[in-house]
Amino acid sequence: MKGITNKLLLVSIDIAYRSSNNSTAEFQEWIDILYEIIQSFGLTHTIIIGGDLNENLLVTSNNKRGKYISEFINESKLKTQNVGKTFIHSNGKDCTAIDYVSYPEHFSDNILHLRRLEITSNISYHYPVCANVKFCFSMKPTQGIKSNTGQIVRKIDWHKIDKDLYKQVLSDKLDKCDFTINDPIEIDEAVTSINGVNSYNIVPPQKGKKT
Repeated sequence: MKGITNKLLLVSIDIAYRSSNNSTAEFQEWIDILYEIIQSFGLTHTIIIGGDLNENLLVTSNNKRGKYISEFINESKLKTQNVGKTFIHSNGKDCTAIDYVSYPEHFSDNILHLRRLEITSNISYHYPVCANVKFCFSMKPTQGIKSNTGQIVRKIDWHKIDKDLYKQVLSDKLDKCDFTINDPIEIDEAVTSINGVNSYNIVPPQKGKKT
């Protein structure tokens, strides 16, 4: 979800191991990926991570996986809440809590409700975890997007476009383009011109209504 000023990044994760002999290394690889995401987008986005972490965040652990994810949570300044046990053992009894929704500490006031869902029709070994989040953002106009030159570039409805004809019209426009231009504004205008193929002329005509 992307707003003009505020951006929200939702990350879904399911940590599964390909081999039980190398589970710690695989677990650390997953956490490293999450760390890279936060390092890349943490300054520009509010990042919420949800899914199966395959580790209990609510219990202090001295094993390598527990220490590794604890360091990640602390360094990334993330928080979560205790919603109860979320994993159901094959014997039918609740086993442990390994499914979480984690969010930045500074975003805590916007987590309105975090809970485990009790769904009788659920056939998974995991309880779903649901978060109600308050997040305000303003959407860009859906009718068209302004280019750097201020022109409105209309979104093409590919379901209605004659794609073969579109390719031909686009090819003709490319043949007429001057690729020696170097000015950024001229380049932007050229790209806008190419993308601005009149879709109205290449939309199949509507069938007449039956009387």
